[in-house]
Amino acid sequence: MRKIQAIIFIFTLFISIISLLSSKIVYKVSAQDNQSKIIITEIAAHEPSNLEWIEIFNTTNLDLDISNLILHENNTNHNVNSNGLLPAKTYAIIANKAEELEFENTDFIFDSSWSSLSLSGESLQIILDGEVQDSLIYPEFNQNTSLERVHLNQAYTDQWLHHPESNSALQINYNQIQEQEICTKETVIISEIEYKQSPILLFSEVSFKNTNKDWIEIFIDPKNENLDLNQYKLKIDNSETSISTETINKPQLLILETTLVGTTEQILLTSEDQILDTFCWSNSTPTQSEIDELQELLDSDHWQNECLNSDTISNNQTISRTNFFTDTNSLQDWSQIKETKAELNINNNQAPTAKITIQSGKTSAEEKVSINLDASQSTDPDNDTLTYFWDFGNTTSDKINPATITITEKGIHAITLTVTDTSESSSTATLYIEVLPKTEKATINTQEKTTSSTTSNTQNIPNFTDGNIALHSFFPNPKGADEGQEWITLINNDTKNINLENWILDDTEDSGSKPYIISNIELAPQETYSFTDTVTGLVLNNSIDSVRLLKPNQELKEQTNYTDSKDNEVFTKVDNQWKRNIQTESTDTKLLTASLITDIEVSSSSTNAPKSKLNAINGTKNSKLQITEVFPNPKGTDTGQEWVELYNPTSEITELSNWKLKYNSKEQILGNEQITPNSYKQIQITSGALPNSSTNLALIDFENNIISQVTYDESKENQSYSNVSGEWIWTDILTPNEQNPEIIELEGIITNFNLENQTLTLTNNNQESYILFNSKNLSADFNTESQYKVKLKAFKHNSNLLLTEFLTIEKIPEPTKSSSQIPLIIILSILAIISLIFKKQIITFLKTHQIWHNVENLNPENVQQKAS
Repeated sequence: MRKIQAIIFIFTLFISIISLLSSKIVYKVSAQDNQSKIIITEIAAHEPSNLEWIEIFNTTNLDLDISNLILHENNTNHNVNSNGLLPAKTYAIIANKAEELEFENTDFIFDSSWSSLSLSGESLQIILDGEVQDSLIYPEFNQNTSLERVHLNQAYTDQWLHHPESNSALQINYNQIQEQEICTKETVIISEIEYKQSPILLFSEVSFKNTNKDWIEIFIDPKNENLDLNQYKLKIDNSETSISTETINKPQLLILETTLVGTTEQILLTSEDQILDTFCWSNSTPTQSEIDELQELLDSDHWQNECLNSDTISNNQTISRTNFFTDTNSLQDWSQIKETKAELNINNNQAPTAKITIQSGKTSAEEKVSINLDASQSTDPDNDTLTYFWDFGNTTSDKINPATITITEKGIHAITLTVTDTSESSSTATLYIEVLPKTEKATINTQEKTTSSTTSNTQNIPNFTDGNIALHSFFPNPKGADEGQEWITLINNDTKNINLENWILDDTEDSGSKPYIISNIELAPQETYSFTDTVTGLVLNNSIDSVRLLKPNQELKEQTNYTDSKDNEVFTKVDNQWKRNIQTESTDTKLLTASLITDIEVSSSSTNAPKSKLNAINGTKNSKLQITEVFPNPKGTDTGQEWVELYNPTSEITELSNWKLKYNSKEQILGNEQITPNSYKQIQITSGALPNSSTNLALIDFENNIISQVTYDESKENQSYSNVSGEWIWTDILTPNEQNPEIIELEGIITNFNLENQTLTLTNNNQESYILFNSKNLSADFNTESQYKVKLKAFKHNSNLLLTEFLTIEKIPEPTKSSSQIPLIIILSILAIISLIFKKQIITFLKTHQIWHNVENLNPENVQQKAS
């Protein structure tokens, strides 16, 4: 008997384990056994360095002695000058310069000291009595507000959000989710919900456009009771099923895989015919039955207002509940955020970046400014759909490319662009417009050297904006021949666009080359522009020389002196100090670490210029950029007509500052160019012609890494060397700034020739017809009186097809008369013989069926007799 009971017990246990393993309830392990006493909760790295601060929080119920508190930042320990105690559940500020912070409550502002917190994110640690309390890496700042920690639990150190307006210093974070730890066999952190009813079941996340399998996430809090999930039903249309057969007593997230309609649907969570929670979505064209079902739901008061617009949801994008504290049964409880399947819902949305692009016009002009602006270069890291709002002062617009704006009122005017994503996160960009009074511009004599570059000439000078234009870098000694390879780069360190018209570049004062007066070139904030020696005519000496920037009134803006310039040495200003970067010949070796130049004098009329952004100086990294087309041999003169096409297959804008194209022994350094996501960019060749013979062309980033390269032998005149369907070929089809043609194969019967314009029509087995253009003589291959079945290759570009090669040609034989056909007279003769042989039987058959009598009546004699 005991053996039987044991067998039954083991069998039952086995079934239970199998049921548990196959359960659709998903647990998330996220708690740690040892909770930190002090954690970092908020960071203000966006402030000026003297006003930077870090907020900490005492997580315990005890007052802590923090006399030995240390902040570890930038691989350095910084002492914190505290007053000894930090009370339980209390926030405090560690300040770079405590005396300069203007907070009302100064009791818990502790002084420390560091150089500057990085805006691109860095590692921080809090150490108390030699033990690390908190260790994290905060993300990059993309707004001018503080970064706030979303969770106080140490398992979520990577989840930070910007404060929507400013900061939450010394108080609960605006973005913070209040939490309690709930432990099971494995632990899941669930938001603390204060509902009167018990237990709580709510839809937490829905994925109804999943390309793999749709699913629904349900949050369940049994309130420490044993809860039988079998009593709860999921109702979709008229189908109703239990959500689980389990009994639970701890909060859990339940994942139900199911099939959902991606256009219009409603889901209900019920118990004993009582609706506990609902969610619905609908597209712009629901069926009448779907409309009736949704109306029934709205009439029941279990859903308020309109359902989610499913047309705005992309494949694999989920809809998540963001409001667990008050269930309003409306869309305000939900948001389109990053998928958090089987995890606590966190709004991981990243704010967009607004960018104003000038399509035409100037930002500064006399009497009136007419300008056309565009917002299409604005980006969103989550690829959300953006909305646009322009504020022009007197008018507004919600167009991505509004109509041309004309401003006539004298003075400086601000134009703002605000872009907003689907989660209501926004970003603003500002462009300043200046309308100047009408004046007469002075003419600067470019043939004479400036006699006094330090004295301002106030008579007959052009109007200009004296902003933070500065020398950025220069290249005086290229390896080999210097001519055509030297350059000087300027940068706009101002917060507004500045036009460089009539600004002056020069070398040594009162000697050397003639000054170069800049034409109408406008720089956006942090934008750079490079001037080559072929444009300026400036010759920079290798042994000793100067680089000078002068305002249009001939007043010296900045001067840099240098000596002993080495081969391939680039002079770059970083944090107002000049450094030398040696560019090595080996493309496998990155730029050597810059060393400080001690003999350079830096003088600038603007000592408060903001620091240059490194990514603006050096562009951005992109290892997936590709060379896709090269045009080295235009018909006629090559100079100024050659180009190289690049393709950016990523979803990020790539800045090309200090990237270069290297072909054989020559290099062309790229300036303030950029390639937008998934687009092509034509780069004009300006630093010497591309060779028409054997050439290796390489695209090299600002760290001297080869990103893409192509080799061609003998070029063909007026043809581009193009990457077509993965194969490099010479083609007559030039496609700068657009997708290259592709090679396709077609098979069918040629149904029409046009020898005059060299086209043919091909019809395949599906009766689909294609018109192909040809570049050779069709009459050499075909006879227009015959039919041919062919297989061919063609270039497909847009809707045009260009025949490139016949793979097979098969002439269709003409139809001939068959020798087995029997002449009609022979057939008739055979029938006559048969009728004579069987005459008697035929007559008997006809009489039997009364057909013979009718035949006799047709005899002419009988017909005549009846007529008389």
